[in-house]
Amino acid sequence: FIDAMVEVLQYRAIKKICLLFTAILLFQRVVYEYTAIDDIFKFKKNNIIDDTIDLTGRGYQVFANSTCPWIFGLGHQKSGTSAIVDALGVVANVSARIDIPPMWNRKNLSNIQLLSILHSKYGIIQKEGHGIQYAYEIAQVCPLTRFYVVQRDLLQTVRSVADRLDLKEGGENVNKDNCSNPEVFRRLPNGWKPLFEPYKNDTSCFIRLAKHYVAYYDQIAKFEETIPFHVPHIEYEDFNQNATSSILQLCHSFDYYLNCDKKAVLPFKQRQGRGKNRGKNLTILWSPSLLNKLNYIKQQ
Repeated sequence: FIDAMVEVLQYRAIKKICLLFTAILLFQRVVYEYTAIDDIFKFKKNNIIDDTIDLTGRGYQVFANSTCPWIFGLGHQKSGTSAIVDALGVVANVSARIDIPPMWNRKNLSNIQLLSILHSKYGIIQKEGHGIQYAYEIAQVCPLTRFYVVQRDLLQTVRSVADRLDLKEGGENVNKDNCSNPEVFRRLPNGWKPLFEPYKNDTSCFIRLAKHYVAYYDQIAKFEETIPFHVPHIEYEDFNQNATSSILQLCHSFDYYLNCDKKAVLPFKQRQGRGKNRGKNLTILWSPSLLNKLNYIKQQ
């Protein structure tokens, strides 16, 4: 009986040792994979990784056998995405791409087509306003690619789009704010029509834009819930106030991929000119009725 009990205890001890060894291996693997992609400095702070080890700027190593972009920016049209992707390229000293025309028509793209149009030769960092339509596919075919989100105040985004498309609030002689008018809708550039199409019950182009803005960032929020890594956000208003500080903060979110140059010269010449109504008081620019409706959508 004693011999039998010894054998049982030895078996249990061996079993526990094996389980403990397996757990240690799994833990090491999780730490390695997690630190290789995200939140490296949390591990440094907790002394899990030696703080003297430089883990920054490994993008060229990580993507050595991949043609995917390292970083992909999401953000509504006219929310400041072009200025920010340019600035991020400057502080990281890598190429940046502001538009991906094949995505404008929102057609289904095969994995091969998607990999072709996203090729890193077009830009190490890329952004596309219509990219949210393909975000899940991008995350699937380019699992190492990381995302960021640009946000801008809803009212200013609507105002900026309206400036870009020369949309004016309705008037007695020229009613350019009637998106139900086929002639008004026809003259919108093809790449911009998806911003207005889903809301055919609303006559006002401005109201359609505001609803699209809300739906767009709802889509982004749902996308963020499906991916296993952090997606940093940058506010265009913060960037506009202090470009260098806000863009360096965004750059450091991708420290494992990018080397962020604190001495980079910002601001720089923007690709697109400022909207003609930028800086104007919206209470003067728009009627109280339209402004109240837009504010109601914003608050909701």
